[in-house]
Amino acid sequence: MFDAPVIKRLEGMFQNAPVVELALSDRVLVLSDLHMGDGSPSDGFRRTSRLLSSVLERYYHENGFDLILNGDVEDLLRAPYERIREAWKGIYTVFDLFTDGTSLKKIFGNHDIWHLWISVRNMLYDHYEALRLRTSEGTLFLYHGHQASRFVERMYPLQEFMLNRVANPVRIKNPSLKLDRDDVRTKERRIMAHSAMRGVLSLVAHTHRPSFGGLFGGMYNSGCSTGKKGITAIEIEDGRLSLVHWWDRKILGRHVAPAMIDSMDLGGADCYRVVLDSAPLKDLFRVVRA
Repeated sequence: MFDAPVIKRLEGMFQNAPVVELALSDRVLVLSDLHMGDGSPSDGFRRTSRLLSSVLERYYHENGFDLILNGDVEDLLRAPYERIREAWKGIYTVFDLFTDGTSLKKIFGNHDIWHLWISVRNMLYDHYEALRLRTSEGTLFLYHGHQASRFVERMYPLQEFMLNRVANPVRIKNPSLKLDRDDVRTKERRIMAHSAMRGVLSLVAHTHRPSFGGLFGGMYNSGCSTGKKGITAIEIEDGRLSLVHWWDRKILGRHVAPAMIDSMDLGGADCYRVVLDSAPLKDLFRVVRA
């Protein structure tokens, strides 16, 4: 079977992933794909950094959410770790809020997996390849999602060369992957196949394209934090899983429809939030186990 090696790898990750017990009353935010760079014009995080800072501090931290960063937080294929930390001191200060009273966990993606391979002094926060969140309804399996490809990790040297020597000088930001690409559909099929095999909900990222359940259930994608139209994320709250979208007037300008959606004053930032899709965990587990 062509997918067998990948399914075997996902199962190995599942078996080795630390288990975090999650009460149905707990609140968790899952963010991914910040792609924090060195603050230069090629750094795609510049577009949404102020919005993300306000949302994290004024909404999620103040409402007692735990924070899970699901991969590609720092873009180590484009800039050294120390330069990224220097450029985004303010964001790391906001991250630090989640280590005091709430909690922060960080999962590796294909752009920041260098943390595993190089010696980085003063590396911040706990890092994992995958996590299992165990609830009374079932288990949520969190990983970045590039592991569903057979070739991504083999391409790291070429990726680093292209991003550093080609994309950075001409200020090309990280693109989103198109949903109709064959390789994207193949990755999603593998993720859903493993979800069905295990009876779990897989919370992934990587493609920058948000999704809720996939064709047959079991796959939930948080999208990204560098989108032209704002930030997408996954929330776990009161026994529900929700896909949400945040934006502000600076991002969408006059195209915002405030009559349809309530605005929030988050420390002076005029922010908007909408729930794109939501369902009780018990219903989602029933679908994936069917």
